[in-house]
Amino acid sequence: MNSFGNTMYKGFSAASFACSVITLGVGLSKMFLYKNGDYGDYLNAYVGGDAYNYIINANYATGFFVLAGVFALMGIGLIALWYLSKLSDMQEYRMATTAEAPSDEQKIAQEMSSDAETVGELNEN
Repeated sequence: MNSFGNTMYKGFSAASFACSVITLGVGLSKMFLYKNGDYGDYLNAYVGGDAYNYIINANYATGFFVLAGVFALMGIGLIALWYLSKLSDMQEYRMATTAEAPSDEQKIAQEMSSDAETVGELNEN
């Protein structure tokens, strides 16, 4: 794989982890930041009763926490894919370099076959 593919995996992984941190922060703000003011000064308040707002915010927080977990797992998966593509590139490079230069076993087999040909020629004479 080319360097663009490796950069793509790294970039999407970093973006996924960034989204995970952002959604985790939003979920925590839904849990801990609540204000139900009498004069329109409110934060994370949707209906008139406090208990209902706590239930609504808990559901929102749960959704954002699940979303943060999904983004984190996606980032880990992209790192694993990057690592596997790197291993694949190394294996392809190793196969290409060994195809150009014969291994020790191939050299010995070639020498043995040339020795056998020489012995065959000597026996014919």
